[in-house]
Amino acid sequence: MKVHVNGIGFSYGKTPVLRNVSFDALPGQVTTIVGPNGAGKTTLLNCIADLFRHEGTVEFNGEVMEKRGIPKFMSYMEQNTDCEADLNVFEVVLLGMVQSLSFYVSPEDVAKVNDVLRLLGISQYADRKIGELSGGQRQLVFIAQALVKDPKVLIMDEPTSALDLYHQFNLIKFISKITKERGCTTIMTLHHLDVALKYSDRVVVIANNTVWGEGTPGEMFTESMLADVYRMKANIILDEKGDKHLQVLEPIDETNSDTTDQCKAPHGEEGKDVIRSMNDHHRPQIEWGIANLPESSPKRILDIGCGGGVFIRYMLDKYPESVGDAIDISETSVKYCREFNSGLIDDKRLQVTLGNVSHMPYGDGTFDMVVSNASYFFWDDLGNDLKEVARVMTNSGILCLTARRSIDKDNIETMRSENEHGMNILLDSELMDMVERAGFDTACFVEPSENYLAIIGRKR
Repeated sequence: MKVHVNGIGFSYGKTPVLRNVSFDALPGQVTTIVGPNGAGKTTLLNCIADLFRHEGTVEFNGEVMEKRGIPKFMSYMEQNTDCEADLNVFEVVLLGMVQSLSFYVSPEDVAKVNDVLRLLGISQYADRKIGELSGGQRQLVFIAQALVKDPKVLIMDEPTSALDLYHQFNLIKFISKITKERGCTTIMTLHHLDVALKYSDRVVVIANNTVWGEGTPGEMFTESMLADVYRMKANIILDEKGDKHLQVLEPIDETNSDTTDQCKAPHGEEGKDVIRSMNDHHRPQIEWGIANLPESSPKRILDIGCGGGVFIRYMLDKYPESVGDAIDISETSVKYCREFNSGLIDDKRLQVTLGNVSHMPYGDGTFDMVVSNASYFFWDDLGNDLKEVARVMTNSGILCLTARRSIDKDNIETMRSENEHGMNILLDSELMDMVERAGFDTACFVEPSENYLAIIGRKR
């Protein structure tokens, strides 16, 4: 049974937990959801199982369930396996068939329970009280309960959390085998990334309340993903069979990262009052850039170096069906952008993140459009940073860079002499060349009276 998750959103009160989460899970495959603590993985499973009211839809073979609650064709194993019921293991597993049981327990029902206990290697516990078992043993019992009714969709939240390393690998290997043999659709969350890498068919990475990326384990488990999502330095090692393995080295030292409380631009040093004035000061060049955008219907837009937040507001006003992200290295800018765009944030159309363009916390091909007003003047490694921008964009995605003034041979020396902050002062032609080398077809637009600049690129 194909599961299509489409635009799932969920908030606890005014705190967003999930935003615009979409992916497919297919029959005969294990789809594993990974991400850091607090990313919303368990909440996502609860939404798929229809335990939480949420935005968006979940389709099963193209149909949305009208009746609320866990469908009959689904088994859902929660992370918490505490059980105070005075039942033995056999009875607990039998309860997994409660929707099909009558007052009479048939020999077929008994056989199904015994079969699944045997498959999981826990037949010896059949007569033991569930409360007498260890956490790992109880976990196996509840996995048996989830499997006994032969579900078409199997959802499991951290099924290995109480197991030792040997049993973690053995169990997920078993679940992968059962998934393929029975043709069910399995969706699970895991924290043990080496297990997910080895036994998953598809991986969905959740970070910053949304999908960072999805694909095969080989596509998702990369050194850059581990750095961006988990803030860990790691090596990806190939064994003699060509299989990937993770070698985790150490946490990334955030105290030495480029993501600091203030950036080197003047507004970062002078604070909120300057940021407030920037919104008015920058409107004309932003409007010039928007006026030269080609026809498009972007679903997701990113503003890099969001400053006071006016550019992303203009974009979301222009494209009312889209959602947006904004990122800035300055904590002051991030706070003001959130205040300035609080309505868009409350409507779950915008998320603002503290971060650096050189290692953005977004997956490959996340954005249909990226905009930036003058922030490229302050990027530490402009050529590589433009390639990072290209990485997070879809093919044929649109890039719009704007600035207060065009730079040509007549004014470049004056600009450089006034440069107090180590800015990237480039001729328009030099900037266009760097954008081209990053993978874009570009065009340059200069406003004739005020000399505003807009570089428009389309990703090749």
